Amino acid sequence: MILAGILLKLGYYGFVRFFFLMFPEANLFFSPFISSLCIIGCLYGAFLALSQIDFKKIIAYSSVSHMNLCILGVFSADLNGLVGSYLLALGHGFVSTALFFLVGCLYERYHTRLLDYYSGLSNILPVFSMIFFYFIISNFGFPISINFVAEFLLFLGISKWNFYNFLFLLLYSVLSVGYNLWLYAKLSLGTFKAFDSSGYALDLSRLEVAVLLPLTVLNFGLCFSSDLLVNFITPFFFSIL
Repeated sequence: MILAGILLKLGYYGFVRFFFLMFPEANLFFSPFISSLCIIGCLYGAFLALSQIDFKKIIAYSSVSHMNLCILGVFSADLNGLVGSYLLALGHGFVSTALFFLVGCLYERYHTRLLDYYSGLSNILPVFSMIFFYFIISNFGFPISINFVAEFLLFLGISKWNFYNFLFLLLYSVLSVGYNLWLYAKLSLGTFKAFDSSGYALDLSRLEVAVLLPLTVLNFGLCFSSDLLVNFITPFFFSIL
């Protein structure tokens, strides 16, 4: 709750207050234009992620799509959309941090980020593959992460605001599941192959697990205590609508 309060006051408080309280007419006037840009950003980022062979770029373009989704939730001017936008930004901090860290761990072992040089990592790096799988499914909002609650509220708010935007977001959801599971399958399934065999059997160290453990616990725990978090932040957004 302390972390949620700090992020709320430092980030969304100023952002949302600026748009809704200082410039309400401009917000209404530009919301169709901004929402169109956000939809394009979500889909364009997803298509770019599907076309990459560098797994760090895949995660980066995934982050671009998620941030466009957050902004779309803000401009929906719906309570569910605003709360979902905040929760997605919070969950994105956990999930993307973990994924980029795991990518760095893999690069240190095999010295390349190109997907064509990898396969079958689950055969020799079981701890890495298990944690990587959890954050991959969290990245597209599977129901064991705070991202699931966030995207559910976002889609609910956006569907009430503009049903056509909601239909485009359904396409984005399909693409998001596609590139995330494709990334995991390419890296972890099949027969083992790696560009550099020097890191052959080097699974995650205790220090690396210790870095990832708090992110895992927070992401998983907030999913099942999301009602407390929603009740904590809802009064702030309710006061500006």
